[in-house]
Amino acid sequence: MPLGEGYTVEAALTSGESIGGIQITVYEPKSGRFPEEEPVKPERGPLRFAMPKAGRNATMGLGAGGTMQQKIYPDPHGIEVWDQDNCGRVFIHIINSAEYFAITGLAPPPTPIDAKTYTEYGFPWFDLYDETKGDVPSPKRLAQAKTISARDAERGDTGHNDASFEVPDSQVRKLGSNNSRAEEFQPTSPDSPGHSPERE
Repeated sequence: MPLGEGYTVEAALTSGESIGGIQITVYEPKSGRFPEEEPVKPERGPLRFAMPKAGRNATMGLGAGGTMQQKIYPDPHGIEVWDQDNCGRVFIHIINSAEYFAITGLAPPPTPIDAKTYTEYGFPWFDLYDETKGDVPSPKRLAQAKTISARDAERGDTGHNDASFEVPDSQVRKLGSNNSRAEEFQPTSPDSPGHSPERE
């Protein structure tokens, strides 16, 4: 979502929107905790990095919304394994289509279809069998982040249709269990004989 309109999680947690994007911090393990040799890296071609132009601020951030289920697994090694004074940080900038063209010189990718259209065409949804992995509870502060729909309602914007819908059990593939094969589905068009809109 664009910065400056109160949609982002950053706005909910800090009462301001100045950074945007995503920041990832990676910590080195303490000496002797893991084998010292580096893992074998696969061969690959040259990488192309796209960076925002100097002097331009990030203009997009992450908004809260949707009912996607997700987990953060507990660290199996424990916090004492990691050297908190030895870390690196990655900044991921979220840009709109105009900035994408200005930075890369390429046409932006097409807008993805919404979840309802995806379901109507019979494509699979995936459910991860990870009950044994555990889950780190989310911080209470995140509950302060209003969803995009709630923020729209506050602003009197009713132009977005965020209505929920049912996904047929036949389109849900379980990953990580004995029946995790996803190749058994056959996508269908909404107009094809095998499609049953009334089930959705």
